[in-house]
Amino acid sequence: MKNNLRWAALGAALFASFWLGLYKQAAAQETRKVNILYIHADDHRADGLNALGNKLLQTPHLDSIAKSGMTFTRAYTMGSMIGAVCLPSRTMLLTGKSWLRIPAARGGDPAATLPKVLSAAGYETFHVGKGGNEYTAGIQAFDQNIVMEDRGQQRVGSSERHADAVLKFLSERKSTRPFYIYLAPPVPHDPRLAAPEFMGRYAAKDIPLPASFLPLHPFDNGEMTVRDEALAPWPRTPEDTKQQLADYYACITGFDYHVGRIFAQLKASGQWENTVIV
Repeated sequence: MKNNLRWAALGAALFASFWLGLYKQAAAQETRKVNILYIHADDHRADGLNALGNKLLQTPHLDSIAKSGMTFTRAYTMGSMIGAVCLPSRTMLLTGKSWLRIPAARGGDPAATLPKVLSAAGYETFHVGKGGNEYTAGIQAFDQNIVMEDRGQQRVGSSERHADAVLKFLSERKSTRPFYIYLAPPVPHDPRLAAPEFMGRYAAKDIPLPASFLPLHPFDNGEMTVRDEALAPWPRTPEDTKQQLADYYACITGFDYHVGRIFAQLKASGQWENTVIV
């Protein structure tokens, strides 16, 4: 635990230093500030890219930035007082405050948020993503804020709709200011639904079971009946677990495909070399 906490603190410090470095770079280069594209997938596993160890996954576009950039391999969530860990994590991102010092989800000072800081530095800010389990004051502080919950069957085209919103923003913007885009769709979080062309790429029979697979949890962890535990039958079956993984991989591949469309637009518009992607 002590080592994990040390790595978590180091990861948080490095991440904060990264954003501070971008801000200082932008402030120093008044004539040519870099654009920033921040991609925040929801419920995306640490090994959820081909380039990060899962050779079954087809993720060429995200692999390209993993291979040409820098990857944090010991980044840990700092914790949460609720089951939805995404809420404190996203609030920390948008406020720069640690887990134990974050403001209320629907309160706080919008001026003390990342989009307002970047706006003051001359950036045009844009968010498209989910609104639930998000820091409301933070996303409302963007120059443009588009909320797409994409619940139930809407999840099938979620990655496409979110990418379409980014492409529309990029093609229609008139500003000469650099941009900060916060792309935060609710995928590959369940329900694990993607377009048929991606669901068809992964057959459950070809998915190996994780080494940790057990039909039942070996002890009561205190959260045995929460929402997520009801998504699969008890006891767990190999067949269902493989299907869940196949569906999950399909959502990641669909997301990667539509991220690739954004990359293509940046290249076509001449902004690729002047854009930092996180």
